[in-house]
Amino acid sequence: MDRHPYTDMIEAAIPFGRENAISRKELSAMFRMSDRKIRSAIEDARLDGLIIINAQDGQGYFQSADTAEMLRQYNQDTARALSIFRRRKPLREKLIAAGIDVRHYGGQAMLQYCRYCCNAFDYNGEGEDFICEANAPCGNNGAGAFYPASKAKRPNKCPHFEFCEYDIFRAAADGGFVSYRPRAATGKAQAAPETATIDQQSLF
Repeated sequence: MDRHPYTDMIEAAIPFGRENAISRKELSAMFRMSDRKIRSAIEDARLDGLIIINAQDGQGYFQSADTAEMLRQYNQDTARALSIFRRRKPLREKLIAAGIDVRHYGGQAMLQYCRYCCNAFDYNGEGEDFICEANAPCGNNGAGAFYPASKAKRPNKCPHFEFCEYDIFRAAADGGFVSYRPRAATGKAQAAPETATIDQQSLF
């Protein structure tokens, strides 16, 4: 599979080691590209398999083969993804109150799975269990209730289901989550290994 156009450039420009980190501002000046294009190029390079770390300490980006650095980046990305899911809750409540149905994919009927519910979170990223935070008995009235992952993978008729387009158990290469896609040919729903564009889904 061909790599994205700027991946080789990014691979050569971003050094190994935290002590050698380079900022996006420096990369923008180096290649005379906008910050937006540099961000997109970095995310494309990550999708191509480069392990690029951003420790969020103001130092910038660096490549790493250190599993401890990878784990920190993994946990950081997961926390950010869950934070984005949670901040949508007030928006969701306002839209539902206004009569706008955000509980289904594009208005299409679909089977309900907890793994595609806005109230569900794979809190530790291991795919073995999950938390339901619905403001209902199933979510311990908003306080959170644990369930085995197997429950999230079975269809249900929970009246508190609110559709989320991302699968809580399937992480994408860029630190986001794999998007839900219906099976257009038959009308049956399935999860396809496709993600939104960088501008839509990037967490950086």
